[in-house]
Amino acid sequence: MRDWFCCQGSAFREEYHRNFRQSITCDSRETVPTTIALFYLSTGDPNILIPQAANFGRDTDTIATMGGAIAGAFKGASAMRQDWAKKTEGCKPDQRELAQTLLDIAKEKAKNEQKYWQRVLG
Repeated sequence: MRDWFCCQGSAFREEYHRNFRQSITCDSRETVPTTIALFYLSTGDPNILIPQAANFGRDTDTIATMGGAIAGAFKGASAMRQDWAKKTEGCKPDQRELAQTLLDIAKEKAKNEQKYWQRVLG
């Protein structure tokens, strides 16, 4: 799939735009399925997904951001090209700290949700 996507990505893009394009550029009925399709076709590899998404056309920043986030969660930070990750060093807020904070919040919310349902369901 990965080799096909790298070689046939433009054919997929053209076919997708011909059949699924919405009238509004930032329509979630377009951006979400596009992101999911690119994630699948790239086998979750952020190094393939992000450039393909950025060059897909239309709402590329949204598609690449969502796809990169999903692929990063799926493959982990070590799967990301290190030269890309290095570019975030020195950013404010610190991107690693921000990611850790978001992860901590998600874990806390999941724990609270689990406690709630344990109380409700007995």
